[in-house]
Amino acid sequence: AHALRARIRAEQEPKTRLSDAIGADLERAVELGPQDAGSLRALGLLLRDTGAADRSNAMLRRYLAARPDAFDRK
Repeated sequence: AHALRARIRAEQEPKTRLSDAIGADLERAVELGPQDAGSLRALGLLLRDTGAADRSNAMLRRYLAARPDAFDRK
């Protein structure tokens, strides 16, 4: 639900896609579903866009561990 709410907010508010509220929703989604590849990827990309490279890399590594056959693995 938190991941879906983050996606809805991103669609409704494209200029504030990187807002704290969306980040909080994704953080909560990862907390509740630590193996949910979609949430891990979304949070990793959000963190990358906000300049949090270390945390972004950690989330993206978790994403790839959860989905080893990911289309964007490279």
